[in-house]
Amino acid sequence: MTSYFRSERIFFGLNHGDADSYNTLYAGPDPANENRMLVSRIIQLSDSTYAYVETRVTRNSNSKQPSVHTTISKIAGFDLKEKVTPEEASIRG
Repeated sequence: MTSYFRSERIFFGLNHGDADSYNTLYAGPDPANENRMLVSRIIQLSDSTYAYVETRVTRNSNSKQPSVHTTISKIAGFDLKEKVTPEEASIRG
């Protein structure tokens, strides 16, 4: 499916003003290829289901629209809103 590139599809939540359903882990140059941008996030799919999302954006020399590739993997037993102490977070790694 081809559509026009809109940065808000990569950097923001599902709805306008939505800042609670995702957490951006990294946004910057792709370590595997400096000509690409990598955005990795954790998103909330439902009340108890989360997924890891990796989006790679590459400039397209033939078009003004970049090439965008996204992969989504569900995460089992994860809660983005869980309150964890710094000590617990360091143990979990």
